[in-house]
Amino acid sequence: MDVPQLLLCDLDGTLAVKWKPDLLPGRQEEIARIDRPVAIVTNQGGVHVRWAWENRGEPERVRNYPTIEEIQERVIAVSQAVPQVRRAYVALYVGHTGYELPDPADDVILTLPNGVHFHASWSREWRKPNPGMLQQALHDFDVATEDALMLGDSDDDKNAAARVGVPFIRVSDDLWEPGMLGAVP
Repeated sequence: MDVPQLLLCDLDGTLAVKWKPDLLPGRQEEIARIDRPVAIVTNQGGVHVRWAWENRGEPERVRNYPTIEEIQERVIAVSQAVPQVRRAYVALYVGHTGYELPDPADDVILTLPNGVHFHASWSREWRKPNPGMLQQALHDFDVATEDALMLGDSDDDKNAAARVGVPFIRVSDDLWEPGMLGAVP
């Protein structure tokens, strides 16, 4: 396999332990070995649930759901361990219509303190298996679909990649073996 020009990586269960900033084994080493840019593409619908409960005046129900700032802190921690992370795309929509959505103008677009571009969107089209985040990443990096590789741990990741024609590798929380991302020329 040729080394991709861009890695599109799910966050939870792919790069890091679910809902924690701790990297899974072998990620840092294998990504450093190929030294290509990484874009995190992650569903974080818990932010939407929290927002909805706060807007309904039920703050006691929000405790188990992350804030956008907590997601940013996780992205910072992961990108400090994996400096190839250049951008993070975050789908905030929870994936069903049981909760109202804020205005799309409430998207969060900023540069994190470590220089990583962070774009969190309320768009339904961004939530995997929809392809919105992946399309945005390909556009921002100016990379053709066949020159990217999507790594994920779920059917939603696989289906999002298929919808844009990006090759996909399903990973688990097991160690990434050296060379799994291709041979460096």
